[in-house]
Amino acid sequence: MFALISRGDTTNPNSVPAGWTLAGKNSGVYGWWLYYKMAVGEGASYTWGWAAGSSTKITITTYRNGFNPAYPIYDVSNALHIGLTWTWSGSNPDGWRVKWGTASGVYPNTYDFGTGATRSVAYSAFLPTDGDYFAVVMALSDGVEGDASNEFPIPYVALAADTLLRAASLTTGGEGATLIYAGSVSYTSAVTFTKPSTQDNDWVEDYDEGTALSGFSHTFGHCDWSGTGDSGVIDITVSESSSTKHAFAIALYPIGYSPSETPSQTPSASATPSETPSRTPSASATPSFTPSETPSASATPSRTVSASPSGSAVPKSEIVLIPSKNNRIAVGVCDCIFW
Repeated sequence: MFALISRGDTTNPNSVPAGWTLAGKNSGVYGWWLYYKMAVGEGASYTWGWAAGSSTKITITTYRNGFNPAYPIYDVSNALHIGLTWTWSGSNPDGWRVKWGTASGVYPNTYDFGTGATRSVAYSAFLPTDGDYFAVVMALSDGVEGDASNEFPIPYVALAADTLLRAASLTTGGEGATLIYAGSVSYTSAVTFTKPSTQDNDWVEDYDEGTALSGFSHTFGHCDWSGTGDSGVIDITVSESSSTKHAFAIALYPIGYSPSETPSQTPSASATPSETPSRTPSASATPSFTPSETPSASATPSRTVSASPSGSAVPKSEIVLIPSKNNRIAVGVCDCIFW
């Protein structure tokens, strides 16, 4: 079961129904959340709670057959549209530098910005086009770099006022995996959606509905993709142009595939991913270009910068490939709205 929540503010819920796990969150002007749950003896309804009221739309879809119920989710894509934020201890530097590239550990591009008090930078300020990037942040003092922060991935999809609703690429473990998209658009009236034509053009639209009351329209769809590895982007077409939108995508473990090690059942999506250790840069007359997992002792007080994306990719485990193709069936959809 997957629950897509669209809401008129970005505050996290203060109560979540039992058994539901957060798969991803994305926030900008509005907030979007994706939760999942293995269905076992389900009740009649589910309640998420917030401290304050705001327009909200929740859609739950249920899928059965053709995936591994012990390890249902292999990957989640959650394109980040906002920017980087980080924490910093120590005296304020002169400014900041972000380095980025398209391969992990390789950062041929740089962008200098901000003042000592700056703690964020928009993706649109330095990323040129849609794509998958890796980036680090470092402090600048008198033109000298501190050590790099932890590296973080950025599956970037630039927002534009157009009819494209794009879910970023994600990774599948093997042939015949089910891919699912969950998309949301905010508009002054209900909009409709056209399913993607990529990934074998095998998509089935499971849900397409919007309401003027909540201001949000939702769509779900799924396909059994014959490919492996990088899926490529998933593009849904919207009937009206809007820049206030977001789409998640999910890849399920097919039946017959099993991880070689136990994966996390809770894909991390938080402002500060706990699985990524923070680097502790030390000020130096010579810029350090090689991040160190263990900061070295120095007479100079160390300053800790922890840079974190507003969401993070799901940790992946190695899998044993047993190619197969299984039919998946979308068996139920429920929807609610409130103001």
